[in-house]
Amino acid sequence: MGRMDSEENGASWGPRFYFSKESLRAILPSVRGGRIAELRNATFRQSLVPLRTLITSTFLSVAAFVWPELAARAEISVTVDHNDQQSANADFRFKTVPVPRQNAAAGAAFKLLDGDPDPNGASADVLHDGKVSGEEDEPEANFFFRAGGNGGRLLMDLGKVIPVKEIDTYSWHSDVRAPQVYKLYGSDGSGNGFVRECRRPQDPAGAGWKLVADVDTRRKFGAAGGQYGVNVADPAGIVGNYRYLLFDVSRTEESDYFGHTFYTEFNVIDRDAPPGPALVRSAKEPPTTYNQKGIQLTFTSDAPSFDPKEKERLVQTFFAVYPPMMEAFNKDAPRAAKISIETKYRGVAATAGNTIHVNPDWFRRNPEDIDVITHEGMHVVQQYRQWNPGWLTEGIADYARYKFGVNNPAADWTLPDYDAKQSYSDAYRVTARFLVWLEKNVKPGLVVTLNQSMHDGTYKPEVWKQQTGKTVEELWKDYGNNPAL
Repeated sequence: MGRMDSEENGASWGPRFYFSKESLRAILPSVRGGRIAELRNATFRQSLVPLRTLITSTFLSVAAFVWPELAARAEISVTVDHNDQQSANADFRFKTVPVPRQNAAAGAAFKLLDGDPDPNGASADVLHDGKVSGEEDEPEANFFFRAGGNGGRLLMDLGKVIPVKEIDTYSWHSDVRAPQVYKLYGSDGSGNGFVRECRRPQDPAGAGWKLVADVDTRRKFGAAGGQYGVNVADPAGIVGNYRYLLFDVSRTEESDYFGHTFYTEFNVIDRDAPPGPALVRSAKEPPTTYNQKGIQLTFTSDAPSFDPKEKERLVQTFFAVYPPMMEAFNKDAPRAAKISIETKYRGVAATAGNTIHVNPDWFRRNPEDIDVITHEGMHVVQQYRQWNPGWLTEGIADYARYKFGVNNPAADWTLPDYDAKQSYSDAYRVTARFLVWLEKNVKPGLVVTLNQSMHDGTYKPEVWKQQTGKTVEELWKDYGNNPAL
């Protein structure tokens, strides 16, 4: 089993360890066994020998200098490399991790043993489809677990036992969905008590599996986003003779509802197979980047026939409404966002993180409805990190469209008149009109307060009474008695 820290832009961001010779002699057997993670919290004060680690092999080379007998012992190394958002590239080229290639995983079978895949993403088959994502927020080109879950386990069946030379995993996202956190196990399937479909909470190590690597690429400093490449290998030989690989995947951030990695490709390299060609990226056109008012907008499309004039209108709308919505609701909202035109998307539009996914057919049929971008742009501003009432989330977004929209009349978009059959929880325009009424007749600034509590994770139903003296149900009854705006 291997565990390591990483190199980025030529500078180490791993920890500095200090060991006495006596303590180092005591713990080196654990190092040989691969439990390098256990050294993270070690503190020694006598006869200090400084060791600075960039990668596991570097650590071992220094250890071998202290005790030469270690040099002859094989060790699994885990190399992590990171391209930040500025250095991210379509080929997934890193300084130390190989580029994705055609490999033994192409013919493998994946099976999800635990956890729920996110419905916005692809199935696990995307992990060996011979393509990598073409941008940092492309759900349909990645496998990831459902928001709010605890990850899961993926079983890879290579079809036969092969001498595994290395295992590589790749991910790309603009935020906390970029880093990779998983434990990798291997088996040839022949051991006594082997459990092929080892599900949680059963420990694979007690079910005929061997722990190969403990991978955690989360950075200690700096932004989490970008591309990550992980290479698991044995420089002196093979990782092992395996037919099955088990990935026990964890979330990247406990406090972030969306903290699940966007995995785009898994490579398994057979020592006896010739090197395969480099993989190709997904079919999206190269992005166009705009910068205005200190904000960056990236526009991508996989719809070649999308009207360039409509594209320009969407971009202009974004820059017209996003800055004032930031100023009103969340001054710390992302200063980089994306509009992604996607032919596979069947809704109108949806936002995940800072990316607005748009159905091009909607705008072909409704070219004046450009304030869809205002509604979705408000979701980028909201940046809620945990569950909040969906009706209020969407109601605030339509409230923002009503207040900041630039083309609502031409799109024939209005707030509906009150109807006794309605409810405050109907969401979208119904809730939005209720919020407009509250701002005018009950408490100015209430919507900003509600949004802030949802952003901070402090929202509770009691906030309505705390702010207005009445429950939301009582306020809705007052609204129904006199709904005029």
